[in-house]
Amino acid sequence: MIKRIRTGLILAIISIAATPAMGQVPSGFIRFEADSLRITDDNRVVAIGNVRATYAGYTISSGKAVSDPDTNLATFQENVVLTAENIEAHGESMVLNLKTRDWQFISAESSLDPNLFQGYVRSPIYAKGEKLAGTEDDYVRAESASLTTCSLAEPHYVLAARVVEVYPGVKLIARKVQLYALGHKLFSLPAFSIPLNRLRSRTNLIPQVGQTQAEGAFLKTAYNYMATQKNTGIFKLDLMSKKGVGKGLEHSYTLAKGSGVLSAYHLFDRTLGTDSLTGRLSHKQQLGTVAMDLATDYRSNSYQYAPGSTSSNSDLAFTRNVDGANTQLRMHRNSSSSIGTFSALSSVLTHRQSLFGADTSFTFDYGQFENPNAASPDQELNSRLEVFRRLEAYDWKLMFNKRYDLDDDEFLGDERFSSLDRLPELTLSSETSRLGNLVPFGIPATFGLSVGKYHEEPFNVETERVLFDMNTKPRKYELASWLDLNIGAGFRQAFYGNDAAQYVLRANTDLTTKIGDKSNFVLRYRYQEPEGASAFRFDLPARYNVLTGWLNLRESKKLRLSLASGYNFAFKDLPWQDITLRARYSPSDIFSLYTSTGFDINRKRWRSLINQIQIRTPGNFKLDLGTRYDVERSQLGSARGQLETPIGKQMNIRAVAGYNGFTNKFDYRAIMITRDLHCWEASIAFVDQSVFFAEKGFQFNLRIKAFPIFDQFGVGQQGQSLTDTSLGGVF
Repeated sequence: MIKRIRTGLILAIISIAATPAMGQVPSGFIRFEADSLRITDDNRVVAIGNVRATYAGYTISSGKAVSDPDTNLATFQENVVLTAENIEAHGESMVLNLKTRDWQFISAESSLDPNLFQGYVRSPIYAKGEKLAGTEDDYVRAESASLTTCSLAEPHYVLAARVVEVYPGVKLIARKVQLYALGHKLFSLPAFSIPLNRLRSRTNLIPQVGQTQAEGAFLKTAYNYMATQKNTGIFKLDLMSKKGVGKGLEHSYTLAKGSGVLSAYHLFDRTLGTDSLTGRLSHKQQLGTVAMDLATDYRSNSYQYAPGSTSSNSDLAFTRNVDGANTQLRMHRNSSSSIGTFSALSSVLTHRQSLFGADTSFTFDYGQFENPNAASPDQELNSRLEVFRRLEAYDWKLMFNKRYDLDDDEFLGDERFSSLDRLPELTLSSETSRLGNLVPFGIPATFGLSVGKYHEEPFNVETERVLFDMNTKPRKYELASWLDLNIGAGFRQAFYGNDAAQYVLRANTDLTTKIGDKSNFVLRYRYQEPEGASAFRFDLPARYNVLTGWLNLRESKKLRLSLASGYNFAFKDLPWQDITLRARYSPSDIFSLYTSTGFDINRKRWRSLINQIQIRTPGNFKLDLGTRYDVERSQLGSARGQLETPIGKQMNIRAVAGYNGFTNKFDYRAIMITRDLHCWEASIAFVDQSVFFAEKGFQFNLRIKAFPIFDQFGVGQQGQSLTDTSLGGVF
C-alpha cells in the first residue's frame, strides 16, 4: 500500500535514525519540501516537483528525490543543485549518504568558494567532471575533470585532468594534466600539485624570469615529480648567468600519525667559488599520548644571508596532555661559524597539574653557551616551583626558584650574570570585596602580603623580606556635569633580614574637564616616594612626582589635535617633559595629513617634525608619504612613500621608495607594472635595494591570479614591509 500526500506545498520531516524517545531531537533527519510527497510501505519517501531538501548543512533542490532509510541514501534527479557553506554543485543526478554526509554527482559542475582554501585562493575555482564527489570535511574529487578560475563561458585557460582532488587548506592535486590556453594545448604533465598551506611555495606551472645584480639573468622553474594524497614533491631548477645552476627539492609527506616537509637546495656559487647549501626539515608526529614537533635547518655559504659562514638551528618538543596534566619538554640548539664558532643549547621541562585543589607547575631550564673567547662553555640550570590556590576570601601562592651554576664560574660572564632566587616566597592576596565587605575608611582596596628568603646576583646578597602592599581601587567623583575626578592611592612596606626597611607612598589622580561633546582636558598627577633602603635591586621602587596635562580636541572629523606636557618635581635638573603636538587634518575622504613634533623645554630645542600624507581618489589612486625632518639641522632625515594607480582599464602601477637624508641615498626603490589579463596577469618589476646587500634588477611574472604565489614586491631583504610609510611619532 502506498500513502500519498498531495497539496500545493507540503513539508515533511523524515527521520533516518531509530525512532527517538518522546521529547528527544532525532540525531539524523532530512527535511523535504515538494509539490508532492508520498511514503511507501517500506518507509521510502518519494518527492516530486520543486523538491527542496535540507540536511546537516546541505541544501539540495531538484525535480525528483527518493530517500531510503534502509540504505541511508537519498537520490536526487533532474536539475540537481547542492549548496553547502563553501561549495555549490550542479548536475543531472546526485546521491547523498545520510549517514556519512558523502555526496556524488554524475555529469556535474561545481563552484568552489575561496574560503574553502583558507584565503590561499583568491577567486572561485570552477570544476566540471563526469563524476564529482565530496565529503563532510569538504574534500572534493572530480574524475575526467576540467578546472579553471576563469568565469567566462569560454575560459581563457582550462586544466584538463583525469583526476582532480582538493584537500581543503592543504593541497590541490591534479593527475594526467593538459593545459589549454585560448583553445590551444600548451603542454602535458603527469601530475602537479598546488600547496594551499604554504604561500611562499613557488608555483610549478609558470617559470620565473628576470635579472638581478647578484644573480644576473635568471630562469627559475619547478616541476612536480610526485603528487599523491600523502606525498607531494617539487623539483626546482634555477639557471643564473652569474651564480650558476641551482638545484633543489621540496617534499611534503604524510605518515602514520605524522607529517612533515623536507626541503634542500644546492648551488655551486661561481662568484664566491664555493658550494652553497641550504636545507630544512619540519616534522610532526603523534607517539601515543605524546605529540612531537621537530624543526631543523642548515645554511652554508648563502649569499643572501652571510657568505663564508655556516649556521644551523634545531628545535625539538614533546608535549603530553592527559587528565588535566600538561607536560612539555622543549630543546633548542643553534650554532654558527665564521671567524669563530658560537653555539647555544637550551632545554626546558615544564609540568602543570592540579594537586589537592591547587594549580601546581614546576620548570627546569638548562642552558649551555659557548663562544671562541671562552675557555669552556657557560652552563646554567634554573629550577622553578609555583603552587597557586584561590579560596573564597583570599589567594595564596608559593614560589621556589633557584639558579645553579654548573661550570664553577669558569666562564667570566658569570660575574656579570643577574639572577634572583626565591628560597622560597609565600604570597597572600585579597581585596575588600572578598573579606566580608570590610572596607577601611569606606575605600575599596586590594591587599598583598609576602614572606620569603632571597638570593640576588651579581652582588651575592642573601636575606629575608616581609612585604605588605595595599592599593585603593580608583574612585570616580562627578564634581560637575563637565568635571570628573578619579583618585587612587597605595602604600608599600618592606622589612629585610639585614635590618633594612623601606616604605613607599603612591598616589594617582586624574581630573578630566569636558570641552564640547568629544573634546577634553586631562590633568594627571602621579606620585611615588620611597623612604628607607632596600636590600635588593629587584624591588627598588622608582621615585617620581609628575604632573601632566593633555588637551584633546576632537569636535570635528576634519581636524583632531592633541597637545601635552608635564613637570616632574622629583627631577630638579631636567623637570619639564616635552611639549608634544599631534594633529590630523582630513578635509575629505581624499586627503589626510598627520603631523607630530615636540619641544624640549629643558634644552630649548625642537624635536623632529614627522608628517604622513595619505591620498585616496575615487579612481583607485593611492599615495602614502611619510617624512621625518630634523628641525635643528634643517635637513630631511628620511622619507618613505608608496604609490598605486591604474593606467587605463587593464594596467596598474605600484611603486615604493625609501630615502635616507643623512647619506643622501635611496635605501630602496621598486616599481612594478601589471597588466590584467582577466584570469591571468603579467607584471614586470624593477628593484634596487642596498640595506643588507646590494640587489638591483628586474623580474617578469606571468601567473594565474587565483593561485597562490608569494609576492615579494614591497618586501625588504630581511622580510620587513617596505609599504609602511610611518616614521614613528613624538610622545
